[in-house]
Amino acid sequence: MIRLAMMDGWALLTVDRPEARNALNLETLEQLDASLKELEQLESLRALVLTGAGERVFISGGDLKEFERIRGMEAARQMSSRYQEVLNRLERFPVPVVAAINGHALGGGCEVALACDFRIMAEEATLRFKQVQMGLVTGWGSGPRLLSLVGYAQAMHLLLLGEEVDAKTALAVGLAHDVAPREQLDERVEAWIRKLMAAPPLAARSVKQLLQKWRGMPLAEAQKLEREHFAALWETEDHWEASRATLEKRRPVFKGR
Repeated sequence: MIRLAMMDGWALLTVDRPEARNALNLETLEQLDASLKELEQLESLRALVLTGAGERVFISGGDLKEFERIRGMEAARQMSSRYQEVLNRLERFPVPVVAAINGHALGGGCEVALACDFRIMAEEATLRFKQVQMGLVTGWGSGPRLLSLVGYAQAMHLLLLGEEVDAKTALAVGLAHDVAPREQLDERVEAWIRKLMAAPPLAARSVKQLLQKWRGMPLAEAQKLEREHFAALWETEDHWEASRATLEKRRPVFKGR
């Protein structure tokens, strides 16, 4: 199941399936999709955190007991498409999404993590793209994300060999943004949330939209889109508050307007 907790300005989604090592089955995937749709409507939301229940596993991938019943190329294609749709929704979520990787992320668990904007790992956590060892490739949309994130050489290493990557190595190659001792993970994630929430809300949403749209876009088209967002933000209260605060040597007070 997916548990939702509303915090002060941000939300926490937890994959809680201890009997299946937090594996995603179709029912849990639909719950995740429904939660994202609900949260998308909250204009006051500033950030989202996604994690797994317990201390040992973030998400262990897909539910193999359920997947054993999927037979035929068309059924596999439909399953892959649905998981891609939901993780694309996660990636396009209007505010920054932080993956709090509390334990091992295996196969599809890595795919979920890569659909998030930031990945904060416990020191004991690991990443492992084990799809190739199941006779498969990534199927939930993370192959292109990984290639864009770490480049061809690292993507080839990670996807073809399927070796376990510890948190320190993940940080070094750009898969993680921060690493903390497990007992300090929640505190470290909340520190990141405070930093993210300190940004002007409208500008933060625009930054995320632009970065996603720029990928694969011709330079001239990307710059035109940048101009439009820049001009729209220029006339917001937050922009002029930041300008006045700078001149007055004080902290700005952003209102999301």
